[in-house]
Amino acid sequence: MDIENKIMSIGWENDAAKLANKVAMHMGMRAGEIQGLRVKDIQDDGIHVNHSWSRYVGIKSCKNGEAREIPIPISKSLKEELLNYAKFNPWDNGPEAFIFFAQKPGMPMNEKGWGKYLRRALREIGYEKPDEICLNLHFLCLLY
Repeated sequence: MDIENKIMSIGWENDAAKLANKVAMHMGMRAGEIQGLRVKDIQDDGIHVNHSWSRYVGIKSCKNGEAREIPIPISKSLKEELLNYAKFNPWDNGPEAFIFFAQKPGMPMNEKGWGKYLRRALREIGYEKPDEICLNLHFLCLLY
């Protein structure tokens, strides 16, 4: 079993961190892009990425300023997981709702914990240097 599958097959302490890392692994999205994901960004065949989240300015354009369509590569189950998770948003269930919502209305979840829970999962599967992984979206490059 490869590292990706091992990581996703174990239990995580934080379901949101697991899902965010899954998106990062399979979609190649930046942390701010994942934070800024809203229900309306999830399309039938992929994710429409045309914005990111910044704690300083809120919703902003992507780092390179270009929108893109990312096909969902692992069947429709990832799409379903994202939309199902969004249903737990107590503040909004409409198209503008953040998938990864905070405990405060109109705010996305802070991404800082996503790396922490990833490193815990890496330790659990026996990865030798989990503390060298500092950004959830770049870890695949470091693993291979």
